[in-house]
Amino acid sequence: PVPKPRESLTDRPQVDQPVNNLDIEASDRDLVELNLPQQSSRDFYILNLVRPEYPLNAPLQERKTPVITVTVAVFLEVDGKVSHSMITATDGSQVYSDAVLAVVDQWQFAWRITPTAGRWIKLPWNFLSPFYTQSYGGHGS
Repeated sequence: PVPKPRESLTDRPQVDQPVNNLDIEASDRDLVELNLPQQSSRDFYILNLVRPEYPLNAPLQERKTPVITVTVAVFLEVDGKVSHSMITATDGSQVYSDAVLAVVDQWQFAWRITPTAGRWIKLPWNFLSPFYTQSYGGHGS
């Protein structure tokens, strides 16, 4: 096999471009992403996952941080509903944790196996700063 040439630097995403209107950008649902390496699990899958809203009341210093990560642990009951939740890690203030906890009870999962009991799982969420956007160069842009 012949190796493919490495992509040019102009084809890579460009980040750290300031946004002019932070309130409009912060309301964009693409500012919060679930950070799973691949499919969530071989034992269950996600039926309904409501994304947390980016907290517009976050401190300015944190809003300027490119990525704030919040990890939530949820207990999945046998019926796939979330019965308990807790924040296990965060590098942001309480408003980011509150944003995740505000929607966790709306999540619904389904099992690929027949569970004999519920189980704890962890889901990491990334809050992307409204001060930065991604734009893609190359190919006529």
